[in-house]
Amino acid sequence: MPGDIPAVSAAEIEVLLAAHKHAPAFTIAPAHDEQGSNAVVISPPNAVPLRFGDNSYYPHLEAARTVGIDPTIVRLPGIAMDIDNPVDLKLFMACPEARRTRTHAWLQARGLG
Repeated sequence: MPGDIPAVSAAEIEVLLAAHKHAPAFTIAPAHDEQGSNAVVISPPNAVPLRFGDNSYYPHLEAARTVGIDPTIVRLPGIAMDIDNPVDLKLFMACPEARRTRTHAWLQARGLG
């Protein structure tokens, strides 16, 4: 998981892990714009090559399929809400999952909400 998903919760991580199948398996939670890969679970860990960077979501799906693994896709609003640009910051501030975070409170206190 990247560091720019401040709305992630323990409950969402539990959902992600519960969705992960027996090895070999690849589970992914995409970014809200389906460009990024905001959480990836792979077993065994080297079963699928990782391809992080711009537009990694679809290349990750293709990489899993290339090695014969049908990827499990889990859409989770907190994990999906990454902050890559000013538009994402506005979306984050309006996201219900964000309201419970310290990041949201910090931004509100500085008038950025």
